[in-house]
Amino acid sequence: MVEPQFSEEFHCNDWLNIHDTQSVDLVFADGSLNMLDQDKHLQFVTQIHRMLRPGGWALMRVHPAETPQFSSAGEIFEWHRQYNSHEAVFSSTRTHLDMLWMDRRTLKIRFVEYHQRLNQLYHQQVITETEFQAYNTLLKYNRIELIYTTRKLFETMIAGFFGIKSSYVGGDYCLSRLHPIYLLQRKDAP
Repeated sequence: MVEPQFSEEFHCNDWLNIHDTQSVDLVFADGSLNMLDQDKHLQFVTQIHRMLRPGGWALMRVHPAETPQFSSAGEIFEWHRQYNSHEAVFSSTRTHLDMLWMDRRTLKIRFVEYHQRLNQLYHQQVITETEFQAYNTLLKYNRIELIYTTRKLFETMIAGFFGIKSSYVGGDYCLSRLHPIYLLQRKDAP
C-alpha cells in the first residue's frame, strides 16, 4: 500500500536512543511505552516526536489501568469457562488478571510472579491443567515487566507533541478497551 510500491524502509531502534530526527513518516509502537518505567515515558514520547517528519503519524497501542472487575482469580477463570470459553484462555483472562494482580502503587505487572501465582492456582485446583499449560506455553515469551499507565496520564503527556486523530479499541484481548490503539499525528512544535 506504500506509494511508490516497495519504497518503504524499516528502521529498528532502541526507543530511548534514537538518533534519526525527522526522518520517518510512520512509527508503530505496539505496547512499547508499557515496557518502560514511568519515568521514561516522556522521553519515549519525545523520541518518537523527534524521529517523525512534520505531520508524521504514530500508531501506538497503550495499556491503561482500570479497576478490576473481579475480586479473585478463581472468579475470572469461572467467568471464562462459563461465558468466554470459545476464546483462548490467555486472551480471555490475561487483562482481567493484570487488573487484579497489578501493583496499584507502581502500576506494574511482573510476569515471573504472575506465573508463580498461576502455579499456585493450579496446585490449589482453581485452574485446570489445560488452562495452566496454555499459560506455561507462553511463559518463555512472557518474562517481562509490564508498566501500565492511565488514559489521563498518557493523553496529558502526549498533548504537546501529538494530536489524537482516533483511538480504536479491538484486538487480541478480551478487554480490548484496555488496549486502545491511538492514531497520533505529530504537531510541529512541542
